[in-house]
Amino acid sequence: PALMKKTKEMIESDPKYTEYDIKVEHYIVSTGFTAMIKGSAVYPYVSGVWGCELIEAPDENGNMVISEIGYTIDNTTKTRALFEINKGVGVLENVDVNTRLPEEMRRVRFENMIYIADGPSDVPAFSTLNKNGGATFAIYPHNDKKAFKQVEQLRKDGRINMYAEADYSEGTTAYMWITGKITEFADRIRNNERSKLQGSISEGPRHLTD
Repeated sequence: PALMKKTKEMIESDPKYTEYDIKVEHYIVSTGFTAMIKGSAVYPYVSGVWGCELIEAPDENGNMVISEIGYTIDNTTKTRALFEINKGVGVLENVDVNTRLPEEMRRVRFENMIYIADGPSDVPAFSTLNKNGGATFAIYPHNDKKAFKQVEQLRKDGRINMYAEADYSEGTTAYMWITGKITEFADRIRNNERSKLQGSISEGPRHLTD
């Protein structure tokens, strides 16, 4: 929660970024349960959640019980979630995951995304961002040698840009890499917007002399 709050504030409180309406949005794409994520401490900082969901229905006594699986997330649907974020599904009217949109018209371009994850089910999502100029970061639990070997293999295979222990407190590798990458992206977006603005301003007429 502290990192999510910090990364939003460090961009959204800086006039050089707010001038161009640059913001940080956090999304969770998880094989865990959506209801549990929504009940966690990070949820107030999250713009959207993709997770597994169960459907409830009344039993013979009228008590609400779990009746069936409503939605599940796997490696394929994680990638679909990225495209939904990319196109602005649920935010922009009349846009769904199959809507044809030029990349420059999409709400969150892939090159402005950072994907942070820990497992094999995230490889297709890592690949999608790597191919489209985004940033990829893997994490592993403290002192977990098996998980460490797994993320090191992802690095060797070129699946991720960087990895670190899953400690997001200030001064750690994860904290410095993530905040640094967000600032890098914000600076790039700002510079691109400034260049567009300057390119659209034509020089005014001048008096001519002999």
